[in-house]
Amino acid sequence: MFSLPNLAPQNIALLSLGLAVTAVIPVVNLAPGVVAAPTSQLSFPDIQDHWASPFIEPLAEKNIVAGYLDGTFRPNQLVQRDEFAAIIRQAFNQEPVQKIASGSVYKDVPADYWAAPAIEEAYQTGFMAGYPGGFFRPNQEISRVEALVALEKNLNVSSTSPTPSATQMKMNQPTAQATTQPVSRDRATKKRFLMPLAMTTLMQPLITAPVKSQITDANSSPSSVASDPETFPKGSPSSVATESSLPVTSPASFTVSNYYVDAQEIPHYAVTNVAAATKANIVVNYPNQEILNPNQPATRGEIAAFIYQALVAQGKIEPLPSSVEASNYIVNRTTSSNQNTQTVQ
Repeated sequence: MFSLPNLAPQNIALLSLGLAVTAVIPVVNLAPGVVAAPTSQLSFPDIQDHWASPFIEPLAEKNIVAGYLDGTFRPNQLVQRDEFAAIIRQAFNQEPVQKIASGSVYKDVPADYWAAPAIEEAYQTGFMAGYPGGFFRPNQEISRVEALVALEKNLNVSSTSPTPSATQMKMNQPTAQATTQPVSRDRATKKRFLMPLAMTTLMQPLITAPVKSQITDANSSPSSVASDPETFPKGSPSSVATESSLPVTSPASFTVSNYYVDAQEIPHYAVTNVAAATKANIVVNYPNQEILNPNQPATRGEIAAFIYQALVAQGKIEPLPSSVEASNYIVNRTTSSNQNTQTVQ
C-alpha cells in the first residue's frame, strides 16, 4: 500500500475520481471522421441477424470496410461506383497494369473529390474504367455482375478460364478515355489510409487528395465493365442486359446455365467471368444459390461477401466454416476444394 501525505481531502477525492475514470474509459485516438472497426464483442448493431454478418465482421476487423458515424453498417444499402473503388483499394494490393499521366481528370471526378485517389488506383490496377466522353459516374450504383467481373478478371483466381473476345469487350465495357483538360498541379503520391468507406457523402469535404488522370491507352481493357450509356436509359443499372447470354455452344454459357436459373440475364461480356468466379467460389447468392440477379444493384452486404470470397480464393483469409449458415450461400462450395483446402498466407 502507499500513502498520500500532505494532500487535502478534496485533492484526494479528485485524484481518486481521476483514477476511476481512467480505469473504465479507454483512450482512443482516431483521425477526424474515421470510424473504428468493431471487435467481435462489439459489432454493428444492424448486422447481428443479417445473413452477411460472417463476411462483414472479419473485413471490418481488417479495416477493409467500416460503418457510419451512428455505429451502423447498413448492409442493405446500395453501393455506388466510388465506394466500390474505395473498398477494393482497401482490400487488395494489386500492381498497376496501366499508367495515368498527369494532365487530365474525369469530368465528373474533381481533383478534390473524396474518392479521387481510389478511382485513379482502380483504373491503374485494371479494376474499373470510365464511360464515353470522359465520365466515371462515381455516384452510379454498381451491379452485382460488374463487381464479380472486376474481381474475377483482376485477381487471377482462375488461370485457365478463357477471356471474352476483344469485340465483346469493346461493345460492352466503358471506355478508358478521360478528359484532356490540363491540370497544373503535380500528381500526388498515393498513400493508403483508413477511412470509413460507408461515409461517401459525409467524407467528401474531409478528404481532398488531388488526382490527375490522362488515360493514355483508349483500347485498354479495365474490368469493371458497364454498358454503353447510349444503349440504356439514364439512371438504369449500368450492366442491364437486353439480350441473352453467349450462344449455348460456349463452355462458359454451359457453366452458368448449370448453376443459375437466370443465367440468360447475364450480359454477353460477363458470361466467361461469371463462370470463372463461380468455379472460384467468389459468387454468393442470398437467399437462393441458383438466383444470381446479375443486373441488380449490389448491396454493401453482398459486396462484403464477394470481397471476402475473393480474399479466400487468394489465400489471404480463412474460409467460412461449413457450420456457419452463410456458407450455404456460397455457390459451388460443396463441389470445390478451394474453400476447404486453401491456406492463409
